[in-house]
Amino acid sequence: SSLVTNLVIPNTVEEIKAYAFYNANSLTSVTIPNSVTGIGNSAFYNCSGLTTVNFNATNCTTMGSSSYPVFQNCNANATINIGEGVTTIPDYAFRGLLGNGILIIPSSVTGIGSYAFYGCSSLTSITIPDSVTSIGDCAFCECTSLTSVYITDIAKWCSIDFGDSLSNPLNYADKLYVNNQLITD
Repeated sequence: SSLVTNLVIPNTVEEIKAYAFYNANSLTSVTIPNSVTGIGNSAFYNCSGLTTVNFNATNCTTMGSSSYPVFQNCNANATINIGEGVTTIPDYAFRGLLGNGILIIPSSVTGIGSYAFYGCSSLTSITIPDSVTSIGDCAFCECTSLTSVYITDIAKWCSIDFGDSLSNPLNYADKLYVNNQLITD
């Protein structure tokens, strides 16, 4: 038998149950299709070899919990690719991941859940599209390397419903860019 390192979940799967890939430390990449509507507690717990998560679940509403994040004890350097068509990034979605430093949220996303990127300590910059209208509590808590936030419309930015002060990535980042131009005054 051959070792599975690149896991592509078929588009017939609607739910990935809790602990489904618990300790599957040989996995290097996981592709979650648009058919998935929920991912259970610690579904990819201790996948220490994980380097890439391709998240294409356009209707996913639940991903683990505060005590049992989906990617708990995984490789903190895993890169997250969020597919165009994803409208909501669920609560706790990518807690503790994101190692490539750069996150570009696609323009289809309207909401970012609470604790969605909590502890993504390698995140250095984030692009938030005009489509985002809400960012949940503590969405960017402990993103201690975050320095830059990129937006395109200051009016849209002003109308985002931030759950709390730690929802705003500017809590850590000290540079806000509008259309790639640093805001200085």
